Amino acid sequence: MPTNTTPSEVRTAAEPSDLRARSETTTSRRSRVLPPVLMLLVVAIGVAVPLRNDRGFYYWDDTAAAAVGVWQRIADQVLSGTFPILQLDMWRGGNFVAEAATGMFNPVMVALMVAIHPLDNLAIGITLAKGVLFALVALGVYLLAREYGATRWPAAIVGASMALSGYTVFMDGTSWVNGLAITAFTPWLWWAARRHLEGRGSIWVALVAGYLLVSTGNPYGVLAFAAVMGALGVETLVRRRPRKLWWLGGQIVVAALTAVIVYLPFLLTSTVGSRAGSVTGNDEFFAPGLSDLLGMSSPTFQPYITMFGGNPMSFPGLYLAWFLLPLIPWLRWRSLVARWPAWSGAAAFGVFYLLLVLGPSQIWMFRWPARLLPFLAIAIFVIFAVALTAGLARDRVRLRAWLTTAIVLLGAWQTFSDRPNQYVWAVAGLIGVAALMYAFLKVRSGAQWFAVVAVGAIGVLLVQTHWMPVNRSVADYQFPQSRSEIQESFAGRYEGMTVQVANRTLPNELETGDGAWRDILFGNLYSVSGVESTTAYSGIGFTKHDNALCLTYFGGTCPGAWDALWENPEGEDEQLADLLRVETVVVLLNIVPDPVAPEGWTQVDETDFVRVFHRDEPIPFPDGRLSIAGDAVDVSSDVSTGDRAERVVVSTGDGTAQDRSLTFSRLAWPGYTVTVDGTPVEPITGPAGLLRVELPAGLTDAEVEISFLPPGWTAGVAALGLAAAIAVGLVVVDGVQRRRSRRSVRGATTEDATLDQPAPDASLRG
Repeated sequence: MPTNTTPSEVRTAAEPSDLRARSETTTSRRSRVLPPVLMLLVVAIGVAVPLRNDRGFYYWDDTAAAAVGVWQRIADQVLSGTFPILQLDMWRGGNFVAEAATGMFNPVMVALMVAIHPLDNLAIGITLAKGVLFALVALGVYLLAREYGATRWPAAIVGASMALSGYTVFMDGTSWVNGLAITAFTPWLWWAARRHLEGRGSIWVALVAGYLLVSTGNPYGVLAFAAVMGALGVETLVRRRPRKLWWLGGQIVVAALTAVIVYLPFLLTSTVGSRAGSVTGNDEFFAPGLSDLLGMSSPTFQPYITMFGGNPMSFPGLYLAWFLLPLIPWLRWRSLVARWPAWSGAAAFGVFYLLLVLGPSQIWMFRWPARLLPFLAIAIFVIFAVALTAGLARDRVRLRAWLTTAIVLLGAWQTFSDRPNQYVWAVAGLIGVAALMYAFLKVRSGAQWFAVVAVGAIGVLLVQTHWMPVNRSVADYQFPQSRSEIQESFAGRYEGMTVQVANRTLPNELETGDGAWRDILFGNLYSVSGVESTTAYSGIGFTKHDNALCLTYFGGTCPGAWDALWENPEGEDEQLADLLRVETVVVLLNIVPDPVAPEGWTQVDETDFVRVFHRDEPIPFPDGRLSIAGDAVDVSSDVSTGDRAERVVVSTGDGTAQDRSLTFSRLAWPGYTVTVDGTPVEPITGPAGLLRVELPAGLTDAEVEISFLPPGWTAGVAALGLAAAIAVGLVVVDGVQRRRSRRSVRGATTEDATLDQPAPDASLRG
């Protein structure tokens, strides 16, 4: 019997099912988003924990001495529409392209530089930038673990743990921002490349991630790229899919071509610097042993490893996560082993880096094996997340509990053994890990596991930064943090080209913003102040210049630099101070107790720390960089058109024995070209590494043109263009194949649906 149902009744009847569907959709979305969001929240809290003791925790060592000055200058140049190739006022530290590790070719790094540039507080700015990199580390490892089959909560556990591990926070996080950057970009490349091989993503994502990793300028990024490609190659062969290898080959070609512009200038310039003749050798410096790796779950373990500040490490550099080793007896190993082809790439990656971590202290330009710990950690965390996804074994509880107890005790014993005088730390670590393990084993769900790990991670960091508040194994400069205060202290006070004769010989309590740093600076901070100075940080240096002033890597000098300034270099008729066009000399009284400058210089200032001298007469040709012209050279004009070009108008005599040289206050970096009235002339490296030009005789108002282009630059630009073309080709081919694949899938689905339809009733046929 038909029923009369109104439209409103139909809607009312349908609403409960609609609401259920919407509720399920909302719940599903929340379950997808909640783990990574909470993971990032934990990372943010963890990154902030060390700041409670020292707000300059991330403004430390090489970050303060090198990176901040470079980041400020690159941001300045980019915002003014200039590409920062060469910065003459930074001298040994100003060849940005040759330094490579500036990150100037990396759009993410440059974006961070520009984003924090408006902030006056340098420490806050670099801390925020590093916070972004920490988040990228966590999210990258999360996605990579998910790609290998881990469920969301185990992936969130390892993502947070990786970002807050000991080396990542205390070493790369405080000092080596480029190390933190390549740790951040590596899992993203790995995730994107594997996702593409599995047919779940586009090749362009992998190409972009590969570019970001290679373009940081850190050679360890190139090594990481090669390791990722090799790991995925192994995995592809193990899973018997050799046809996929050509995609990896395409990415390798693109990355190799991209690397040309980033690293070729560095290689071609290294011949004049400290990186020339890199060899393979071993002195055990910054090199962990196999037994040290057993401390990866001991939060207070300070391994007895020799590094910059002696030994042992002043921070928990080998610590990864308190749960890694103690949970080994509870993992479902049979389930993990049964799926070994799926994670064979992660195993290959881990084995590769394990061998390097345990290898010699230097292999070619790759030195200090402990720097590779984060990459070994990525592999360990990914495999662990896959294993944890299978759940914990709950049988033979007593045996597993005893094994876990033994592992925790072993970690405590190792902590005690390396630092017996800090036995309280070992006991505290033992109690803390035991309590956290008990809590972890008592709960059952992934969300509860994450909660325990989150509480444990923050608690561990609170304890670690209480006993080990900072990284004392590297330099604690305690530089001023305010850019405006730095500029106020130095800009206009030290005029013209300034040589600082100083080193870090003062007591630490005097090396503060209210102390010595009001009169001297080290590293690249003079570039922030607006003062041109030979004091600069450089990863490559310029050996001949460094030797003349006995400069260290961070710009310090020996006391002998004071005497060297007033002496004539061998074979020269002029003082070094004149050859350099020095206008101001700042000398630290701690290393030269009673400095007296020669005639032509006047003392203009003296403080508790320094005595300052200024040249009496102005430097000739203030618009250029010419310092000395030979006695047979008549100079009409000298004008610099930017840091990379200069034009001099000269006339020379006809005598063959006369000095017809021009010496410039420029370091003779490889890449300079010189022409005289359009005719090429070979530039010469003169005293203290200065650029020198020998002129022909008989010139009348000849134009000497000097220009600079990094060596290998043309080849690098061409290689970059070719890389872009190949990348576009790969993206097009990938897009075509993906569309064909989708069509074939839709066609197969349609055909299956047709075959599944019931046959027409014969009684209905005519």
